[in-house]
Amino acid sequence: ASQDAGRALKLFERQFKTKKPSKAEMNNYASTLWVRGSSLMEFGAYKEASKHVGRALEINPGNDMWQETYEIIKEQVEHSKKISERDAKRLPVTIITGFLGSGKTTLVNHILSSKHGLKLAVIENEFGSESIDGKLVAGGQKENPDEVIVEASNGCVCCTVRGDLIQAIIKLCDKYKDLDGILVETTGMADPTPVAQTFYMDQEISEIAKLDGIVTVCDCKHILQNLEEKKQDGAVNESRQQLAFADVVLLNKVDLCTPDKIKEVKDMVRKINKSTKMIETVRGKVDPKHLLKINAFQVERVLEIQSDFLEDRQTSHDESIGSFVVRIKAPMDLELFQEWMRDLLQEKSADLYRSKGLLYASGSDSKFVYHTVHEIMEIEEGSEWAEGEKKESVFVFIGKDLDQKSIENSLKHIIA
Repeated sequence: ASQDAGRALKLFERQFKTKKPSKAEMNNYASTLWVRGSSLMEFGAYKEASKHVGRALEINPGNDMWQETYEIIKEQVEHSKKISERDAKRLPVTIITGFLGSGKTTLVNHILSSKHGLKLAVIENEFGSESIDGKLVAGGQKENPDEVIVEASNGCVCCTVRGDLIQAIIKLCDKYKDLDGILVETTGMADPTPVAQTFYMDQEISEIAKLDGIVTVCDCKHILQNLEEKKQDGAVNESRQQLAFADVVLLNKVDLCTPDKIKEVKDMVRKINKSTKMIETVRGKVDPKHLLKINAFQVERVLEIQSDFLEDRQTSHDESIGSFVVRIKAPMDLELFQEWMRDLLQEKSADLYRSKGLLYASGSDSKFVYHTVHEIMEIEEGSEWAEGEKKESVFVFIGKDLDQKSIENSLKHIIA
C-alpha cells in the first residue's frame, strides 16, 4: 500500500503542475496522502506519517477517520517504547560498505580480532565470481569458534544475491542462538539502499533482525576521485550513495593524506551527509564500540534523503565496470610479479580500481596476499599452505574497460 500510494502521489503532483486540480482530484489526492501516512506509521516513520496525514486533513478537515489516525500518530510515544522492547529481542545487523579498496575487509578483521566480548557472524559479498575476501578475513588464522563466515558470491548483495542475504541471516539466527550481532560486508560496488530495504520490506527478517547502523569506510586518498567519476546515464554513483546513507563514516588511510586533504574530504562528506559521525582511522583501527550496537539507523532520516526508500527499486551499475579472475597453477616469481604489477598500475591505475588475490610463490611454503587500490600496492606473507591444499595463484581484477585477454597473457610470462 505504501509503494502504490507513493507512486500515486508523484503522479498527482506532476499533474497538478500543469493544471489546476478539481475538487474531486484534490479529495483523491488527500485520500492517497492518508493511505501513505498510515502505511508510514506502520513502519515507525512517525514524522513523515504526520506530514502526510496532516496535509490530508488540511484538504479535508471534516474526515473523522483521518483525524483519528492523526491522533494515533501523536500517541506513538508509548508505541515507541513497545518497539524498543521488541528491538531488544532482535539481532542487530551492521552493514559495512565503502568503495573498492577502501579497507572494509581490514576493518572486519580488526573487529573480529578485537576483545569486545561479542560473538559475531560475518556475511561476505564479492563483486565478481571469485570470492577472495572470505579467504582473507581473519588472515588465514586458525578457526575461531566466535567467528562465523557465510559467503554470498556471484554479484552484489543489493542486486542478484539479495535473496541470499535474507536466507543467510535466517540461517545464522536459527543455527547460532547466542549471536550478539551480524556484520554484512558489501562489495565495493554496492548501493547500500536496497540492502537496508531488506530489513523493512521482508517480514520474516524484520521479526528476527534489525538494521543497527550503516558504516561506510572511506578511502581518504581516492574518495574525491571516486565521487567525481562520470557514470553511464542512469547508473548510480556508489561512492556518493555509500556516504549519503552512512550513520558512521570511517575516514581511512589518513596516514596517506595531508591535513589539507583530510579537511577537504571532511568538507565533501559533510556536504553529502550532514548528520553522519566521522572517525579518522589508519588500517581500520577503531574501537568496535563506535560501530556495533549503536542503534544509529533511523528510517525517517533516510526518507528525507530518498522518499522512495520503502518502495521496491532496481540499482543500476555502470556496465563498463566489470571484474574477472585469473588462475595460474604454476608457481610465480614474486619479484617479477611485483615489477609486473607496478608497470600495470602505472599504465592503468585510473581504470584498475582494485586488484587482490593469493600468490603461489616459488621457493616459499607460505601464501602471499596482495592488494592494489589505483596506484597503491601491498604484498604480505600469509599462512602456510596446508598439507593437501590445492596450490595456485588467484588474481581478481576490478575496473573499467579492462582488457582481460591482454592481462591474462602478460601474467603467464612471469611464471617461475
